[in-house]
Amino acid sequence: MSAVLQLFWTFLKIGLFSIGGGYAIIPLIREQVVANSGWISSKMFTDIITISQMTPGPLAVNTSTFVGLQVGGDRRGRCSDGRLRPLRHRHLPAAAPLFSKAPELDLRV
Repeated sequence: MSAVLQLFWTFLKIGLFSIGGGYAIIPLIREQVVANSGWISSKMFTDIITISQMTPGPLAVNTSTFVGLQVGGDRRGRCSDGRLRPLRHRHLPAAAPLFSKAPELDLRV
């Protein structure tokens, strides 16, 4: 299985089974990317958490982005492919019901 598909599957599972904020999701991400997959070292994950806390934005979003950048790499001179996949797939389970009901909603301002 390619790294991109593994990223997709891993962060889809995290999104499906996580409850709570960023600090509640960090152990799930660590278990998947450090313990199970071995994509990054424990020290690298600690560094990612540190940078994610210093960077403006939600902790889980920043962590997913930085893990995707480390695992997915910098493809075609851009880092969007690797870093955005975990972000999209981590939020897919929560967004899917919203998208399914969107045609029924009247969103005119």
